[in-house]
Amino acid sequence: MAVAEVCLLIRNYHTLEKYLTLLAEKHLLIQNYHLFDEYTLAQNHYMVAVYKYHMFVK
Repeated sequence: MAVAEVCLLIRNYHTLEKYLTLLAEKHLLIQNYHLFDEYTLAQNHYMVAVYKYHMFVK
């Protein structure tokens, strides 16, 4: 195998590695966003429930 081919293979490998790392980070971000979204939603439901309870008690 020629030196140029080896260099190209190594470069492609590093590009792939970077791409996969970015993909993993993006996936993690999306996952965290959905978790945050669910948490916020749950918090909102709780706030509404507390508000309704106070209105009912008054």
